[in-house]
Amino acid sequence: MLIVSNARKGKLKRAWTIATTSGVYTVKTHSAVVVRGKFSIEGTEITFGQEPGPGACPSSGTYTLHPSGQKLTFIRINDSKCAARSVVLAGSYTRTG
Repeated sequence: MLIVSNARKGKLKRAWTIATTSGVYTVKTHSAVVVRGKFSIEGTEITFGQEPGPGACPSSGTYTLHPSGQKLTFIRINDSKCAARSVVLAGSYTRTG
């Protein structure tokens, strides 16, 4: 799945894409990989973690998935140690693939 959004705050305001495949996600902006890691989904909850890269977070973060047609939003459950991930996931994403 490929989803696209625009983060809304400060230095992170730009187009973002998140690609997922086989339990691995890749976050890009301006075609540059910012972070890649593993994710798991249980019911409507998604947990992101195990991230190397320049935008890596020090711990996992868990969000509730809210799909609506081609739109997808993430509502933070627990991600207190990664403000950047919270900002990037705050926008509404559109499924493109």
